[in-house]
Amino acid sequence: MNLGSTGQHWHTLTPQQRQEFVELFTDLQERSYINRIANYKAGPQGVRYPKEDLTDDHAIVHTEIMSEHDPLPAKVDYHLLHKDGDWKAYDIVIEGISLVNNYRTQFNTIILKDSYAGLVKQMRTKLAQEQAVPEKG
Repeated sequence: MNLGSTGQHWHTLTPQQRQEFVELFTDLQERSYINRIANYKAGPQGVRYPKEDLTDDHAIVHTEIMSEHDPLPAKVDYHLLHKDGDWKAYDIVIEGISLVNNYRTQFNTIILKDSYAGLVKQMRTKLAQEQAVPEKG
């Protein structure tokens, strides 16, 4: 696995560091996503899937998330790759902003200013903050 969000730094990491990063990044994303969804007040229409673009082994699923507090839907595009018999998301573009590109820029800045260890430390701190937020439900 080459995690696109780490850019050129991925190749400099040991297998242990890669595994650590993937596990931490996954936990952070899952927890962050759970908290955001729990705090999102969807209106009666919720989520719509107005369009899919499919080309060979790539797909983009366009979604619109409606809120009772905002008359315009939030646009979220899921970019998928068909691999090993399954579809896997490799990027999420929210209102035109790619999460992979956003994280790549942030991670590169932290690694260059500090180090890979500094990045991991910041990610662990953020994960602890996300875990401290109680889930609603």
